[in-house]
Amino acid sequence: MFRTANPDATLILLHIPKTAGTTLAIILIGKYGQDATRAVTGGYAGREAFPREPEAARTSPRLYIGHQAFGLHEHIPRPCEYVTVVRDPVARIVSHYHHVLNEETHYLHKRVVERRLTLEQYAENPFKSHELDNGQTRMLASFALNRSQPIGQSQRTLIPSAMENLERSFCCVGLTERFDETMVLLTDSLGWERIPAYLPARVSQSKPREPIPQSVADKIREVNSMDVELYEWVSRRFDEHVRSLGETFQSRVRGARDENARIAEQIRAQKAAQA
Repeated sequence: MFRTANPDATLILLHIPKTAGTTLAIILIGKYGQDATRAVTGGYAGREAFPREPEAARTSPRLYIGHQAFGLHEHIPRPCEYVTVVRDPVARIVSHYHHVLNEETHYLHKRVVERRLTLEQYAENPFKSHELDNGQTRMLASFALNRSQPIGQSQRTLIPSAMENLERSFCCVGLTERFDETMVLLTDSLGWERIPAYLPARVSQSKPREPIPQSVADKIREVNSMDVELYEWVSRRFDEHVRSLGETFQSRVRGARDENARIAEQIRAQKAAQA
């Protein structure tokens, strides 16, 4: 999960919804270029159509992005490396709920608004969405296994599959809550000369929220128990690796954090001057 990537490989960003993947996608596109980037969209239908495309169309991109589950590399006839970011399951579901409420084009928006669902009701996954049923573990497990598991009846075989894939096929796995450290790890993994500057892509949509009731957090953890286990496992591995890198690594993280704060302040000042 934390190693030097093959520099000749095609990079696949496995973008789990509401994990800061949009911010990471912007960074990666800036490095690889828009012309070398391909987004695989359309959910399961888009994924199932992908292998039927001409080989040249699947080979030419050097960066793939999109909300697509693990296994895309099986249909790309060249070496591939994966990167992803995972997030605390409670925070992810809360963010997902507010995103759906605010995004009119989201496939769940109309149903959530019409039924006036609370967060707790939403967390119970009344629409049987794969995104709300251990969505992180599902996306990281093998595609065939993921598709075979009925919503609400997911089997724990998803956990070892997801862990094995993370170990074998991912050169960098980050944590949303520790994005600065994630960016330094990614920089080293992909062999970049400098840590890129970045700002949260969804910062304009972020609003302070009241702490959620413990009962709601417990419900989210219950429905997403495999995501809880997977997140804790990744977090432990992340901690162990970061500790092994020592103070030099932490110094680089502080430098990246300070640089981003400086850029953010510049942007705020420019907006204030234009107002």
